[in-house]
Amino acid sequence: MQREGASSANSDQDGFRKLFEARARVASREVKAYALPSLDPAKLYSLSVSLPALEELRASDRLDVTLRDGQRSIARKTLHTGDPDLYILFRASGVAHLELSSAALGPVDHNVVLLEWPAAKSATIAVEAEPNDSWREANEITLGQTVWSTADDKPYILPLPQDGAAVGAIPYQEGASKSAPVSGDRLPEGGVDWFKFTYDGDQPKLIFFTVDLLERDNIPVDVSIYTIQGGGRKFISGAAIPLARPTRCKPSPVTNSRPV
Repeated sequence: MQREGASSANSDQDGFRKLFEARARVASREVKAYALPSLDPAKLYSLSVSLPALEELRASDRLDVTLRDGQRSIARKTLHTGDPDLYILFRASGVAHLELSSAALGPVDHNVVLLEWPAAKSATIAVEAEPNDSWREANEITLGQTVWSTADDKPYILPLPQDGAAVGAIPYQEGASKSAPVSGDRLPEGGVDWFKFTYDGDQPKLIFFTVDLLERDNIPVDVSIYTIQGGGRKFISGAAIPLARPTRCKPSPVTNSRPV
């Protein structure tokens, strides 16, 4: 590989600063840790971890990626041939570490890039950032904003289980009993993102939410709304956004043609 790791502060014309970059290799069953540069809790950062040499990986090879802020886990994902990269936006309280743990039979090449984002220039746009996988860590948003978000810290394709056990967890459904859940689908760990807003008007007001999925790969989305009362959450309403089922295309009849 070209280099094990490098810290820099290069800026482009849009104000993004590259704080850290690494192109390295982790050995079989090795755990590699990167100490990232000191981060400002008030700023937004993006982290990209990717596997550039898929042809060298086996179907069962995995690389577990964990981003930590001190002892707290900000994000975690398992990379493999079916889902070979991680891209997240996040905030950290100062000292962050990236840990790569190999469960591969051979060496695994990887690329790491850490960017600092410029300050927001529009009050009408917000960007989702980890950690926000619990209601206590919900991102603050304002009614009327457009919120851009990504869920690449969740598996697009789950890795092959090593022991045949089910991977993930049954999604939390307020409208279902424990004995009869609404859906049998399984969510990966941390498969819920939370946002919060404050309405301080004198009169009740109708609120309308629109969710637009830019990548429509038949991945369902559940939306639920809560209020915080007595130090806990109280369910108000929720719904699953239906997606169109795949359709079968019938082949057109074959027409024999003769040259004229």
